Amino acid sequence: MLLGSAVLLLLASTPALAAMPEPGRLDDEKTALWTAIDDVRRSIALYEATLAHGKWRPFPRILRAKRRHARRLVKLALARGHGDPPVLWDRAGVAAPPERTAACARAVDQELRNAAIYETALAQRLSPRVERRLRAIHRVVRNRHIVAFEACVRAG
Repeated sequence: MLLGSAVLLLLASTPALAAMPEPGRLDDEKTALWTAIDDVRRSIALYEATLAHGKWRPFPRILRAKRRHARRLVKLALARGHGDPPVLWDRAGVAAPPERTAACARAVDQELRNAAIYETALAQRLSPRVERRLRAIHRVVRNRHIVAFEACVRAG
């Protein structure tokens, strides 16, 4: 028993082990980033499918923003050592409604899903850099994207 305590004390005092983050922290951050990236990619696929029916506002502007968000999140995931998540779903299977109002209503649902994913991610233990990026994107989704698509639904 005394020998086991001595081994634990020795391991805890090793500099390399002492510098490791708390257990689960990187996994939580990786999961949060990968989930956010996957959902942004789903939004991009949906908005591209919608634009195939017509250049309806506000889809082009928000699609550009989503592509920026995806690039920034992937860059951050790579910088944090989490890699770029694989796409495990078929983009060809993403269909958009052919009418503008229905497409905007679907986009509102997608943006609410985005916001919920960011809120869930922000409840995790994240590095300050990851938290700042997710918080900034969450603000854009809440204050701009959802508002624009709701206005699109109201306009008919």
